[in-house]
Amino acid sequence: MSNKNKVVIGIFYLLTTVSVFSQQCHYSQARGKEPTYRLIWQENFDSKVLDTTQWSRIKRGVPAWRRHMSTHERLYDLKHGRIRLYCLRNTGWLKGDTARVVTGGITTEGKRHFSGYGKIEVKARISGAQGCWPAIWMTSVKYMNDPAWAEIDIMEYYNHDNHVVQTAHNTYASVQKKQKENEHSVRSSVDPKKWNVYGVEILPDKLVFTLNGFPTYTYPKVEGKNIEYQFPYGVESFLRIDMQWGNPWLRTDEADLPAHMDIDWVKYYRMEP
Repeated sequence: MSNKNKVVIGIFYLLTTVSVFSQQCHYSQARGKEPTYRLIWQENFDSKVLDTTQWSRIKRGVPAWRRHMSTHERLYDLKHGRIRLYCLRNTGWLKGDTARVVTGGITTEGKRHFSGYGKIEVKARISGAQGCWPAIWMTSVKYMNDPAWAEIDIMEYYNHDNHVVQTAHNTYASVQKKQKENEHSVRSSVDPKKWNVYGVEILPDKLVFTLNGFPTYTYPKVEGKNIEYQFPYGVESFLRIDMQWGNPWLRTDEADLPAHMDIDWVKYYRMEP
């Protein structure tokens, strides 16, 4: 190889190295400083009874997700360091209740609320059924009739799907319908019968949904003079973990029951300044 060719090749490699370095720097600047977190609260469900200073059993109510809720002991099983929430047929054992299917759920509402920026992770496994609709989700103290309402579906699972749904709900996207489904929701492939960690990072300019520690979808804050109530996250909220039944758009099959969801632990981290 001539000296001239060696010089040309050397210049080529130098320019390539500079270009790659420049791209890496640009990428790092675009990402910005990675947030750091401090563990604030952890629930391991090590007791044989529910810690009522942190949790309440969800009572029945009007919304579709709540129409089959029951606080009956049979729907809640705490052992082996986890809580199991059931979706069961009521074959007469729940006397005085006309619901043919009943579900169990727990909430931190009124006991442990979350505000500001941070991260929540929940380790869970699911045995589903046709018509079953378990969920792990956060909702603001302000409800849907308030335009500043915020909801984060950390995980929703339907029937026997091979994926979960993770969604950012707010007035702009879910009430005014100004965003398409794929602009505020994602389907993430998963084997729900295995233990998985479902999470969300709540940051000043975005939500980052995660599955087993890996990002699945980023929901950004959108700026604009005509955009209202699109990113109300970081407001005071609480956590719900529940089995659900009878979603209006799901075909149900009571013969496919029972179903359940196991929760191993819940962790809440606060973002460090």
